[in-house]
Amino acid sequence: MLGILKPGALSCAAFASTQGDVEADEFKKILMDIFRDAGWEVRDMQTFMFFGANRGLIVTIPFSGPETGSPQLVMQALAVTGNPLKGNRGDMAQGCGVYVQVWNAP
Repeated sequence: MLGILKPGALSCAAFASTQGDVEADEFKKILMDIFRDAGWEVRDMQTFMFFGANRGLIVTIPFSGPETGSPQLVMQALAVTGNPLKGNRGDMAQGCGVYVQVWNAP
């Protein structure tokens, strides 16, 4: 993961985990450490309310943001984890450019 992320050093990624899910929160913290070690700015958005039946990781980018660059690096790096991975667009990513939600384990 470090090798994939290092070209995006100084980029920003925000992370949140499912509220009340200790395992998801611990995995979020591990991911944040890896991104920090690769030179990324990392923001902890704490938790989000659980709804729906999502599993794994969801990467959100701004509605008008490009899919290349840092979002593409994030998707490639997170794919290495083997967890289900989906992309999304939304307002949650406006402040940082990439917002990663860590859902319940598959």
